[in-house]
Amino acid sequence: MSGAIPAGPVGGMLGGSAMLVTAGYGISYALARHMLRGSGECAWELADTFFHVPFVPLVLLLVVQAVHELCADVDARWHQATDETRMFLSLYVVQCSTHAVVALCLKRQVSSPAMYLAHHVVSVVCYGHALWTGRMHFWAVLAALCEVTNIFLNNLFLFRALKWDVSLAAVYKLNGVLLWLSYVAFRIVLFPSWLLLFARDIHAHPGVTWYRVNTFERYAYASTTSLLLAISAVWFAKITSGLVTAISGARRQVEGSKSS
Repeated sequence: MSGAIPAGPVGGMLGGSAMLVTAGYGISYALARHMLRGSGECAWELADTFFHVPFVPLVLLLVVQAVHELCADVDARWHQATDETRMFLSLYVVQCSTHAVVALCLKRQVSSPAMYLAHHVVSVVCYGHALWTGRMHFWAVLAALCEVTNIFLNNLFLFRALKWDVSLAAVYKLNGVLLWLSYVAFRIVLFPSWLLLFARDIHAHPGVTWYRVNTFERYAYASTTSLLLAISAVWFAKITSGLVTAISGARRQVEGSKSS
């Protein structure tokens, strides 16, 4: 099924997603307050982290299934949608909007707030447009495979919030290695592959691709993916630096214990 989705169904999907996200944050906040009782710390940051523990794997299940279903041929990649893609897009638009507000309001450790906000705004606009038109859902879910990195990034926030980065230092460092590896596979390699496949489809099948989509779809999606690649490269450099520092620190501790 393809073609623009009427405003009513889109509103219904977004409304249902908003209810699910609200319920998820409510449960996460209650759990965070319980764990932080008596500490005087704000529970919202931990609640945001708790929320993403089940949320990211859930949307990745939808994404992987959708990529598998739509990757077969060019018409499916450009003009078909599935229940999984619609569910993912509506959940993502609501969650991404909420998460950006929560993270910025709480002043979570965001090294480049403008870059962080740009990442969320362009993602919401492009995914929202795809949800409305009912087209090019494959490209949305293919790019969304980058959410794999957020499993390990969220673990990092969770370990720090619960002080597990000290008590479970070895696991914390292993998570850092997995975060680095996931960034290589699901951002540094994924986004150029996305752009290459997008360009190949246009070159090989212009009548099915370029001439059957609107101007926004022709330019905005590829531009957004290029922007995400650039942002990911900046973040990857910082992740690499942090990982090298952590490993070097651990090595110095081992050498110090041997010499003492």
